[in-house]
Amino acid sequence: MIFLKKGKFTKSHIVLMLLPLVVGLAGLLYILNMFKNDEKLLLVKQIQAYELSGYLIAEKIQGTLNSVDLLLLLLQNKAQAVNFNNSNEGREFYKYINTRARFFTHLDNITLFNSKGELLFTEDITRSKHALQLFSSLKRNHLEKQLPFYLFKSNFNNNDEIVISRMDYNYETGENLIFVGELCKDSLMTNFDINNSLIIDEAVVFDRNGEIFFSLENREYKDLYSLLGLPLAEIKSLGGEGLLGGTNNTILNNKIVTIIQLEEFSLFLGIKSDVGREFNDLNSRKTLAIALILLGSFLVFIIIFIVNLHELDKINVKQKAYSKLEMLVDLRTRELQAAVEENIKLAATDGLTGLLNRRSMTTMITESIKHSERYKDVFSLVMCDIDHFKRINDTLGHEMGDEALKFIVNCLKLNFRDSDIVARWGGEEFIIILYKTDNQQAFNITEKIRVLIEKNPWREDFKLTCSFGVTTYIEGDNIHTIVKRTDVALYRAKVTRNRVEINAI
Repeated sequence: MIFLKKGKFTKSHIVLMLLPLVVGLAGLLYILNMFKNDEKLLLVKQIQAYELSGYLIAEKIQGTLNSVDLLLLLLQNKAQAVNFNNSNEGREFYKYINTRARFFTHLDNITLFNSKGELLFTEDITRSKHALQLFSSLKRNHLEKQLPFYLFKSNFNNNDEIVISRMDYNYETGENLIFVGELCKDSLMTNFDINNSLIIDEAVVFDRNGEIFFSLENREYKDLYSLLGLPLAEIKSLGGEGLLGGTNNTILNNKIVTIIQLEEFSLFLGIKSDVGREFNDLNSRKTLAIALILLGSFLVFIIIFIVNLHELDKINVKQKAYSKLEMLVDLRTRELQAAVEENIKLAATDGLTGLLNRRSMTTMITESIKHSERYKDVFSLVMCDIDHFKRINDTLGHEMGDEALKFIVNCLKLNFRDSDIVARWGGEEFIIILYKTDNQQAFNITEKIRVLIEKNPWREDFKLTCSFGVTTYIEGDNIHTIVKRTDVALYRAKVTRNRVEINAI
């Protein structure tokens, strides 16, 4: 802040700046102290009331599911000794199912399958087609995954329902039997008169993946987030260890979201309730405290602005001067860096051709030898000399001699590989490093370039040719031995000129 760096305040200035802050802080402390205990007590009471309502609903839903599961378990045990191939025993068992099912008013249908997918029994014949459609899911979970118990969501005639199924082995027929109970959502939600509860706004039954099974008064929701206002990942994180039983609560936008797990089932009951009007007055007073703090901050700003207005002008002038100086220093620094980079480039390259010079190439050859010694790799060295170059200078002049050098450099750079390194060794001599290339490969590459130079006319009245010496790195080489061996090969090529010679020794 400016006043901390430059301002010099009197006691009056300090008092004026602190007064709004003291007033705002006093108001905030008053409100927080007044409602701190009442807020905690009110919130605890409301959470307890919501949890109690949620437990009552959860117990009714869970009781219904437990009754269906108990009925299926009873039928499963009864069917273990029934021979369904015997028509009399089969009819007696189906009669037994009808008798037991009539006592369970919430159950919409009971179905029995064998392991082949054959429908042995269905209480509601109109559901036969729907029952057969369920078998693919039953087969995957009971017969393939060998799950003795399975619960999932289905839909019959545009009505959602819960399907509970159990599988057991029939000792008489030697095959598995699958018992299926179907519960319509109307049997679970609307019959519990949830809407008469004044404190519950929303209620929904969902599974661990967030799929909604049923909702209050069969209301339609896009997903769990649109109902409870929380994403599934956050709902699962309530309570620290996740939804493994018990109750979890969170407060979101003046709403209490309560999640209750239905024990023994992979289902959860979620309810959302309004916190109530009791907190509105508290929010108003908190807003007042915030307003007081903002007012104090604004007054402090005005005071700082008035006191330090004349200091701002001074600082701006100094900052402009500093900025101009920094720009000049930065410009000079960049100029010096460019000059240093240009000097480094000039020291490493040949001024006429732009190729690496002899000093730089000596370093490159030394490094290539070290690399080959360490990794047992191979590379070749090629030395090139322009034939009758002195004749060009003597007859055409040194300027044309320079043009001839540039012509040969262009041929070498364009026709050797991108990975090869070309350098000017001195005068009309050039040297090239060919990586991962043995003697014969280097000879073949160089011979192609020699022919190309010979057939590519430099001038109509003057033909250029080159002689080449080739050698390959051998273990124990140093820069002197490998360059000497390349030079000897070049010397042999210069005897007749316009040829490539290999020196493998």
